[in-house]
Amino acid sequence: MSKYEWEEGCIALPTAEVPRLRKALNAAQAKYVAEQKRQLERVWPKLKNVAPDKRTEALWKMFIDRQAPSNGELQAILSASKGRKPTAEHWGQIGLGPCTNRTKSWYCGDAEARLDGRELLWSVCENNHAVDHAHESWLGEALFAHLRTVKWTRGSGGDIVGNDEYNRESTFAGGGANYVTASYGPKASCEHRCDPSPVRGGGGFGLYGRW
Repeated sequence: MSKYEWEEGCIALPTAEVPRLRKALNAAQAKYVAEQKRQLERVWPKLKNVAPDKRTEALWKMFIDRQAPSNGELQAILSASKGRKPTAEHWGQIGLGPCTNRTKSWYCGDAEARLDGRELLWSVCENNHAVDHAHESWLGEALFAHLRTVKWTRGSGGDIVGNDEYNRESTFAGGGANYVTASYGPKASCEHRCDPSPVRGGGGFGLYGRW
């Protein structure tokens, strides 16, 4: 069943957590890119026998014929490189270039995590099952795993809110409004701290964002 949904939030991190989070997300992206490159190397011997402008289509056919796993990332990188062997520049064009200790943004599908000073901005554009996919992605898994380890201090924390097509169709009084999907630290909304009921399938949440 389709479910169009979105999610967004701003979390104030303790100052010491900013470099720790950046390091964690950089490592997660590097690991993910390394795996994508390994998958590309496995299929490249067959792809290189196809004309460059036909390789994206050939990769899709390999998936249909079960000769390769479904991988939208590889299709994206082949599109960026126009079918040629991708370079670091091409990986950067799809948001997966090399990370440094100054990296501030990370992307995966409809999701983005961005650091602005000590504020963490999390955004998932509305799409079918976009929030679920974002949390299951390398970015979502790394981000929320790290947030569960944070030692929150005074003035830190915040809420993540969202909405979906079914909630917006609510007909009862007060229904249809955006709802809190997770809260962290002392800055979590009081309303959310008093309501530990689950809002996402298969899990629940509390003050520190247990999923």
